[in-house]
Amino acid sequence: MRNEFKNLWFGEASAETEALKAPQRFVDSYYDLSDATRRICDGDAFLLIGPKGSGKSTFVEYMRLASSPIGGSAKKTTIIDLGSQRNSLTTTMADGGQELVELSWRLWLWCQLFSNMVKDPECSLSTDWRATNLHQQLQDSDLLSGAFSSVHQEVRRKSHTFRVFNFYEYTRDRTTKRTANAQELEAYLAGAVLTAQSKIGHLLAIDGLDSAYIGTSTYWRQLASLIRAAQTIHRQLRSSASSTRICILCRSDVFLRVPLADSNKIRSDWGVEFDWSYGLDTPADSFLWDLLERKSRTTGPGRSGLLEDYFPPTMAYGQRTNTREESMPQYLLNLTRGTPRDGVMLMKKIQY
Repeated sequence: MRNEFKNLWFGEASAETEALKAPQRFVDSYYDLSDATRRICDGDAFLLIGPKGSGKSTFVEYMRLASSPIGGSAKKTTIIDLGSQRNSLTTTMADGGQELVELSWRLWLWCQLFSNMVKDPECSLSTDWRATNLHQQLQDSDLLSGAFSSVHQEVRRKSHTFRVFNFYEYTRDRTTKRTANAQELEAYLAGAVLTAQSKIGHLLAIDGLDSAYIGTSTYWRQLASLIRAAQTIHRQLRSSASSTRICILCRSDVFLRVPLADSNKIRSDWGVEFDWSYGLDTPADSFLWDLLERKSRTTGPGRSGLLEDYFPPTMAYGQRTNTREESMPQYLLNLTRGTPRDGVMLMKKIQY
């Protein structure tokens, strides 16, 4: 006996809300478009690109909930939303120039990775007194607050130094002891992360580039610096034995406006495209039906297919004297923009 259509589960418009309300169903019904999970975890990509509602946030929520075992190790996922940092992304670019801003982004990213691994009880850094001591000092200095502006301010400070003691020790005082500038601190953090050992891997996902949207030229240059910094670190992580990864989520229209001279190369070499357009010329073959079918099946068995069981093969519409007939898959897809969010909302609307 099949379930009534009104009782089928299709999820929520927001991946975050769906993961909160029904975490197991969310994981069970995840549709891995473009093999994104393997490609990100294997280091074949670090950039997720797609239009709004195409599933970028769904990917990171899935990674966060599922700890998907890819390449022999699970991934502990940390998500940072840049939408909360919109002020710092528009006020610091002129302070020190492009190279200094890119250095600040790299240091900011290494700080996040380092902190995640020190707090991981399965990681070798968590039991290294030098690493835990440094972690505490970085916290005291505000470099681990999560705010990019804090890191950029510290990088700009000419008198700011880092004293090296065995691993290294943070200080602002000028002493006769060996000191490390921001570039050296970056190298120390990178070395610690790249050589650390852990039973699980780590994924740092940077979201909210579209919610932090401002539209000023400074903002776009900031995003260019962030993507270049992430690419540099991604290459280092991939070239080492580390299972730590970085993932940048970027809306398609936003990425097109970022002033990167080699944007097409980065997109082609290191990007995963969330493109749901396959099958739009043959609507019954659209990936969207596979996704919606997978979600609805979490309600229970007893059906052969979503379209076959709940919809007639064609839809007739128009005036009596000028009636048009269209295949049901085509008719339904025409009511969406061809994205998972629109597909989910359409099914939920039909239910009511």
